[in-house]
Amino acid sequence: MILGAGGHGRSVADAIRAQGDALLSFLDDIRTAGELVDGVPVIGALSLASEFKALPSSEGLPAPDRCVVAIGHPALRQRWQQVLEAADAPLGVVVHPRACVSPSAQLAPGCVVLAGAVVNADAQLEWGVLVNSGVVVDHDALCGSYS
Repeated sequence: MILGAGGHGRSVADAIRAQGDALLSFLDDIRTAGELVDGVPVIGALSLASEFKALPSSEGLPAPDRCVVAIGHPALRQRWQQVLEAADAPLGVVVHPRACVSPSAQLAPGCVVLAGAVVNADAQLEWGVLVNSGVVVDHDALCGSYS
């Protein structure tokens, strides 16, 4: 499940599909419940994230095994990831298969690394970091939470 169905949310959805995973649903405050975004249903507003455990059964969907916040603004990404954490939602890490991530890099829950990005040796990405398309995080770098 992705929180945010805007441009960034659609890029994260592309990365999830490119990984070979299925995308079950979006939560979004702009789009209406029942609307399809690239064939995936919006099941309601972001505020429903606080009711994570009840969402799948109320919508007739299987429970997602991972959730990720796809909101570009760092403070909003932090807010909604913390809502998911408080609801005991399983936080995922999304790495597009056309990104290059060193095996020695460390990615905390909620991180997203999009196509064409590079995360080099011993780089450390803390909670909810977004490494956008084409960005390079060099060796030994530390990217603070939600940056």
